[in-house]
Amino acid sequence: MGAAYLPGYIAEYNAIFFEPLIQNAFGNDDTLTRVYAQDLKFQIAEVEQEITEVNQRLADVRQYQGGSSIGANSSTRDTAQLDGSALKAVVDLAEQAALASYLQASLDLRYELTQRLARLNTRLARINSDASASVGDDFIALATERYNAITQNYEDILNKAQALVDANPPAFYFVITQPDTEGSLVAKRDLLFIALALALGGMLAIIAALVWPQRQS
Repeated sequence: MGAAYLPGYIAEYNAIFFEPLIQNAFGNDDTLTRVYAQDLKFQIAEVEQEITEVNQRLADVRQYQGGSSIGANSSTRDTAQLDGSALKAVVDLAEQAALASYLQASLDLRYELTQRLARLNTRLARINSDASASVGDDFIALATERYNAITQNYEDILNKAQALVDANPPAFYFVITQPDTEGSLVAKRDLLFIALALALGGMLAIIAALVWPQRQS
C-alpha cells in the first residue's frame, strides 16, 4: 500500500464506521450531548458571521469596481483628448488587476466557509435526528479491526520510508567538511581579472614614471 491510498481508506472509514458511532454516542439526551450540540451552534453562528463579513467585502469591491470603471473610461477619453497620455488608464488597469485577485481570494474564502458551515449543520442535524442508530457489538468490533488495520498500514509506510533513508543516505544527504567546489579553486575568469589588474598597474607605473621627473623639474 502506498501513502496515496490512506486518505481514501480514512474517508471510507469515517463514512461507514465513525459517523454512526459518533451519532450513537451523542444520541441520548444527556449533559454531554447538550454541551456538544451547544458548541456546534456556537461554531455555526461564528461561521455565519464570517460569511456575512465576506459577503459585505465582496459587495464593497463590486461597488468600487463599478464606480472606478466608469471613471476610468471617462478619464481615459479626457486624457487622450487633452495630451494623449495613457498613464491614468494604466494606473486604473493596475488597480483593477489588484482588485480582481483580491476578489478571487474572497470568493475562495467564502466557498471554504460555506463548506465548513454545511459540515457543521450536517453534524448538528445528525445529533438532533430522532432516528437513533443501533450499533451492536459486532459493528464495534469490525470498526476496531478496520481502524487497527489503517493504523498498521500507516506505521508500515513510515517504517519503509525510514528504512529507505537509512539504506540510501548519499541519495538524501551528505556531510560537507569543507566548501564543496567543482574543479580548481581558480577559474579562467579569475585569471583574466588578474591579468587585467597587472596591465592596469603597469600602465599606471609608466604614467607615474613619465610625470614624476617633470614635477621635480
